[in-house]
Amino acid sequence: MKNIFAKSIAIVLAGISLASCDLNLYPEGSIVYDEEKGFFTNLDDVYGAETAVYANFKATTGGFYSFLEDLMFDGFNATLSYGNNYGSIHKTDSGFNTGDQDVESFWGNYYLTMKNYNVTIDAADAAPEDVAEDARFVKGEACAARAYAYLQLARHFGPKYDEATADVDLCVPLVLHYDQNARPKRNTMAEVYEQILEDLDSAYVILTDYEVENKPNSLYFTPDAVKAMMARALLDMGDYEAAADTAVSVIESAAGYELATTAKQLDSLRSLDLGKEAIMQLFASSTETPNGYGLFTSFEKDSKSSTGYSYYRPYFLPTKTLMDLYENNDIRKIAWFHQVVDNPICIEGGYANNVYVFSKYAGNPNYTSTGLPTGLVASKPFMISEMYLIAAEGYFQSGDNTNAKKYLNMLQAKRKATPSALSMETIQKEWNRETVCEGLRLTNMKRWDIGFEGRLPQTNAVSLIMSTPKEVFEDKELEAGDKVFCWPIPSYEIKINPNLEQNPGYGTN
Repeated sequence: MKNIFAKSIAIVLAGISLASCDLNLYPEGSIVYDEEKGFFTNLDDVYGAETAVYANFKATTGGFYSFLEDLMFDGFNATLSYGNNYGSIHKTDSGFNTGDQDVESFWGNYYLTMKNYNVTIDAADAAPEDVAEDARFVKGEACAARAYAYLQLARHFGPKYDEATADVDLCVPLVLHYDQNARPKRNTMAEVYEQILEDLDSAYVILTDYEVENKPNSLYFTPDAVKAMMARALLDMGDYEAAADTAVSVIESAAGYELATTAKQLDSLRSLDLGKEAIMQLFASSTETPNGYGLFTSFEKDSKSSTGYSYYRPYFLPTKTLMDLYENNDIRKIAWFHQVVDNPICIEGGYANNVYVFSKYAGNPNYTSTGLPTGLVASKPFMISEMYLIAAEGYFQSGDNTNAKKYLNMLQAKRKATPSALSMETIQKEWNRETVCEGLRLTNMKRWDIGFEGRLPQTNAVSLIMSTPKEVFEDKELEAGDKVFCWPIPSYEIKINPNLEQNPGYGTN
């Protein structure tokens, strides 16, 4: 995989900020897109656009884009050393408003990358005959990436999908062609999801026509990756049986995806990017590092230490509420939560042992110059485990309890958890256990129409966590349907585009 674009699409976009995400992808000599001129003139142009699609897609997956929403709920306590990092979204108090920088970054970066997908799609449709076939293939990849961006935006800035009101409920603006002067209004939930499905259909047909191979850990979009995304969208829309059937078609794919059955296998999935659970795993190396998760461990170096570090200084610790979801023999608890013994936690000068840190994304040491894990792992936007959960929920909601229990218990058995009785509650708990910090919690809570009551800390971590004011930290509660389940449209976007309407409950600050 190339390090930078062979030929980049440099677009200056009014109203789209690039607040905090590192998207330093454009080399010197970038060209400026001109819709009056053909963009694809030779194969180098097409391949350069393909590189751009994946560079943009990679930049908006994993890390920040996965863990941010989990910090909103009951799975993590902010430590005394967290320094207000992601503070407003963790507290969801008055600071979580239209000027929130994390929300601005999330919105702005997806729209920025989407402009590049749009240019690629339009250029492919107008490509000259001698490059048309290659251009059509890249169009399929760009359609998949655009669908992903819109699904992410819809899940965070739109309400719960309700078929009865989807034609009037506001989602996000659909911008399908490059127009620097456009000031679009928000489209409805029905319109946005219809576009997502249309893009996914296009991507699936094109990738299938070109006989793209389905395989674990694919660096590129495959038909199975597209179907995994489609299963997500169908679940959102309440088309439960179709969502479950689509998920099962991926589970039964000839690609050979396999769930880990030991803690060592599950740990190596994240620490060494091995295994066969990832439907798609984006390229990562020491020079092309992925978005990271260092806030959960934050190793502090010590040159005298045989391990290379002497203590942990995490911004967030898993709550007792989260830890209590797992049985002791559950390989997810063993692999994803490290009980600190030899190397203590150090928070504001205080040391503690026998506390669990969240180590699901401890990191691949091959991506660092020191050889130490620092929270850098290859982005895995689609996992086979999620397909089991979609199958279980989809079949349960459509009345097929036999298949719902089958896929729920199959996942639990692989994770060495006791197979549970079938209910919506047990399905919800399995989602929480399996997909912690995979960027799915907000959508799940919204879809289930539930909230939470409190963030009970681990007993040995009480002295390490933020507790004042308790109502925004340890005792935080969110009712089902609270306004924060729909993130605020950034105030800057509304300032430059008065056609945008704010989500209910947010002011203009």
